[in-house]
Amino acid sequence: MGSAVDADRQIFQLLLEFAATLAGQTDARTNSAGRDGPPHTDVEGHHPGRRRALQTLVHRSTEVLDVEGIGVMLLDERNRLSVIATSDAAVGRIEEAQIGLDDGPCVDAFRTGRVVVVPDLATDDRYPRLGPLADGQGVRGVLSVPMRAHDSTIGAMNLYRSSVGRFDDGLVQLARLFADTASAHLVSAARTADATTQLAGIRRAMTTHGPVEQAKGAIMHSVGLTDRQAFELLRQHARRTRASLSTVVRAFLVGELTLEDLGWRSAPQRDGQVAAE
Repeated sequence: MGSAVDADRQIFQLLLEFAATLAGQTDARTNSAGRDGPPHTDVEGHHPGRRRALQTLVHRSTEVLDVEGIGVMLLDERNRLSVIATSDAAVGRIEEAQIGLDDGPCVDAFRTGRVVVVPDLATDDRYPRLGPLADGQGVRGVLSVPMRAHDSTIGAMNLYRSSVGRFDDGLVQLARLFADTASAHLVSAARTADATTQLAGIRRAMTTHGPVEQAKGAIMHSVGLTDRQAFELLRQHARRTRASLSTVVRAFLVGELTLEDLGWRSAPQRDGQVAAE
């Protein structure tokens, strides 16, 4: 690995590209939501686009961090740890094994919110069940860092080495910064996506209900009916003519239907019902 300064610069560049990818996905979702409504997403379950971006990030970061593998676990929609991204299949098997055993440095880093350093997993008496399995996958050293965002721990980022030995303090600090920054980008992207979905829903509601409100408002202003009476005038005409309410509303708003066409007359009204022909 190059100098610490070079590593820092490269990591920050990778994180910037990661953030840009997530932002691009959000822009695409926003444009799509504005045209056709929101696409199907699984915000809490980690949208596939964010999974792919995270997969690319961990794959490209192994060389910069001078490790053989990186894995990421995050809370899923059931509030359980789930393997989200791994740099290779061997790392994936070790990550899944820890979830299956409910034990390991990655699980501990998540639960305690503290960095867990394991110089030699094969001889560490904290993880007797995991050591042999990891050794079979060519892994000996593990550095597990909690992934935190907004004072919450959302998962763990785990760095794996095939060699035995301590992890340099500089690498530990860089890994913590790396994990926290990636976490912040992921949470921000998920929240933005959720807001985009909500906004699209509001837009659809406005498209559906806005014309009705406009038509009711015009009737109320013109002849002094209540909100309920104005709506009944529109609804009764739709029933009489066997047309949809939206068709009647559009025709009224563009002047194709008058109040008289709707059946309004200034006769006495009973129980809030509109006098109609």
